[in-house]
Amino acid sequence: MAASSEKLKQVNKQSIKDYFYEVKFSNKNQLAQATRISKTTCTTLIKELMEEGFLKQTENNESTGGRPSKGYELNKDFYHVCLIMIQNGQLPKIQFEIKNLWGESIEKYEEEVKGSCIEYLQKNLSKLISEDAKISYIALSIPGVINAKDDILSCDIWEFENKNVHDILDQYEIPFIIENDVNLAVVGYHTVEESVVFLYQPGSMYSGCGIMLDGQLYRGSTLFAGEVGYLNGCAFVEPEDFDAAQMTIIEQLTALICVLNPQKIVIQSSYDLEKEKLIDALEANIQKIHIPEIEMTSDIELYISKGLMEAAVDLERDHMKVKEIKKL
Repeated sequence: MAASSEKLKQVNKQSIKDYFYEVKFSNKNQLAQATRISKTTCTTLIKELMEEGFLKQTENNESTGGRPSKGYELNKDFYHVCLIMIQNGQLPKIQFEIKNLWGESIEKYEEEVKGSCIEYLQKNLSKLISEDAKISYIALSIPGVINAKDDILSCDIWEFENKNVHDILDQYEIPFIIENDVNLAVVGYHTVEESVVFLYQPGSMYSGCGIMLDGQLYRGSTLFAGEVGYLNGCAFVEPEDFDAAQMTIIEQLTALICVLNPQKIVIQSSYDLEKEKLIDALEANIQKIHIPEIEMTSDIELYISKGLMEAAVDLERDHMKVKEIKKL
């Protein structure tokens, strides 16, 4: 019975933390209503979270007359996260950003790397960690396929292929998560849609997509889901021209719609594709009722950054939509 009571307490405590991660500010009445946890339990757990430093007390500006009611806010500097975005191009590019728990940027910079990416990554991480003792979690995005043991099975940046991320990062003794960049883009984009696909077509052969099904990131049994560049034997084949790129993405969209039937597909392409022409081509083969909402974007870096923040915070939550038990 005692073990069961302690487990319930931890579940309630995590629910309160999740709520403050989302809203940042609240009072006890709002908290109890949103989490459906009794006010008495909220009082006890708020006290614990304040003692731990996770919450701070503040005056609630929404009080209607009389003495201001007690409000609480997420301590934005309870810990910091280090977000690392690794991208391919003519030269590999690595972006570092330190954020607090309100998502405010403390430090941010990026650089094209002419030498070893791994050496550059380690050198800059060592510098950032030595300068900011509050960095408690690290999240990395990479254009590649990562298995459950954090082996990088394939990567647009060849230096990372067949490397295990633990060999690169364990020296820092800080919990980390590494995830495919387009998977993180769909996590960063996803809000209320139950099923959404983020399809990325760069100006190269490495097309890929991130898949959210029923509010959860879907990776597949070997974490290979979303590697649409392999459809129709197109792996490692760069489109010859605009028409070839358009035909390739229509084939990829058709496969995604037929297999996943998502509510929305978000597309970023390095080619100047027109949404209306894509929809017309899809409707030539698929009934209109099955065509999802199509949205074109050019903000994949923004969504990857949001996904990285979600992933870093989810390391602390330990229950979430990004870090999960990966099955092989």
